[in-house]
This record gives sequence, C-alpha cells and structure tokens, in this order.
Amino acid sequence: MCIIVAKRSGNSMPDKTILQTCFENNPDGAGVMWNESDKVHIRKGFMAWLDFDNFMNTLSNCIDLTETSLVMHFRITTHGETNPHNCHPFPISGKINHLKQLSFKTNVGVCHNGVIPIKCIPKLSDTQTYIVKRLSTFKKGFYKNKACMNQIEHEIQSKMCFLDNSGKIFFIGDFIKDNGIFYSNYSYKSYFDFGYDIEWLCPVEGYIIDSDGLLHESSDVEYLIDENCNVYEYDYYLDCAMKLDNARAYNHYGIPFRFDEYSACYIEVIR
Repeated sequence: MCIIVAKRSGNSMPDKTILQTCFENNPDGAGVMWNESDKVHIRKGFMAWLDFDNFMNTLSNCIDLTETSLVMHFRITTHGETNPHNCHPFPISGKINHLKQLSFKTNVGVCHNGVIPIKCIPKLSDTQTYIVKRLSTFKKGFYKNKACMNQIEHEIQSKMCFLDNSGKIFFIGDFIKDNGIFYSNYSYKSYFDFGYDIEWLCPVEGYIIDSDGLLHESSDVEYLIDENCNVYEYDYYLDCAMKLDNARAYNHYGIPFRFDEYSACYIEVIR
C-alpha cells in the first residue's frame, strides 16, 4: 500500500537496487519532491521503473542529491484510478488541478502511506480528498505544530511525510530509519515478498468478536471484512492486513456487518 522514502540533506541517496525494489513492490507509479531555490519541486507520474530511474539520473546531474532533502513515493492503488495524475507527492492545495499536475512548484509537499477513512471525491484518491477537504484548510506552517500533527495522525490513522521549501522534513506515524534513510514500511527490502495478496476490503463500522469470544470495537480501518465476511485486522506498522480466523463482525446494533463496496478499497493482505 505504497512506500515513502525520505532523506534529509547531508545523507547519501539509497542504493539504486533498493529504489528498484520499492518500485517493484509498489508498481502503480512513482514520484519525487525535493527542495531547490526556496521551493519544493514535485515531479511524478513515472509508471515504469526505467522512466523514474532516468529522471533521477538527470536530476543528479543538475543538483547535489546528497546535500538536498528529498522524498520519494512508490504507489499501490487503494482509492482512485491508477494513472500518473494520482501519483504522489502532492502540494498542499485546495485546487484539484494542482494535485493532478505532473510537474509543480510549491512551498510544502506531502506523501501518504496507508488508507484514510474518508469518503473520496469522485475519481480522486483518499489522499487527494484529504488534502482538499482538510490539509488545505489548516493555517500556514501547520506541519510544525505538534497539536495539529497529532490531530492529523488521529484522523488519518496512517503515515505522512511533509517537505517544506527550507528542506525540512516532518513525519506522521512510525518510520523505519535504515542507514540514515527513512522508510514508511519494509517493502524496500527484497525479502519483503514473504507472501501477500491485494484484497478488496471494507472497514467495519461497529465491532468484532474474536475466536476467543472477546469483543473489540472497530475504529477507522482497524478491522475490515471481505465480500465473504471474513474478518481482517490492519497492522499500521507493517502496512497490511491479516486475516483473523473465526472472527465475526457486527454493526453497532448487534446485526452482522455486511460488505459495502462503496467504502471498500484494495489493501495488501498477508497470505
């Protein structure tokens, strides 16, 4: 369900084989943002590894990548169409046409990893919808405010990475730091392919009863069901879902919860 790769100024770029693994494990389009000349530059919509690799080689001939703060994103589609315009990063803007631009300059950009429990604007992803409806309404510099960031984390229950025009990087959620580089999950490792599928899952609005008969309230996308009403638990750290044997989902009235295709999305599931 996507991966964010971020490096601060002064750190070397990740090895190219790592970036290729990120793309292969998250193959629905890539993008990058970096700070240059008091702006955040966004380039995205690379739907093939060679296109992304060629651009990064060109960029390395124009700026010193080691001395530049830079954030990359490799996408797996959950909401919205799989196309160049829905790739990350995005500027913080309330204008939808800004979010769809493949080349853009702004004061702050953002990448997202996970699923945001929000009703999407038609043809937009959950991230684009959240930017338009929420992030664009916050005051300037909100990403420097701890209370605002805590509020966002509570709402999205997933991970974000912001880059501003001074080259500072701000994180929401737990990131893995490996050799000076920050990763939003383990899909940068080749052995990540321990076995997973992409399933069409619907968040449970109510609660679940597990195999031991214990009741667990479901908030946001913590628990999900498939079309056969099998129950899954979402792991925010691994950024995937795991099937729960013999668990049952119910709504707040105690009636068995039913699959709703309108709120469902594609999510990685461990086999």
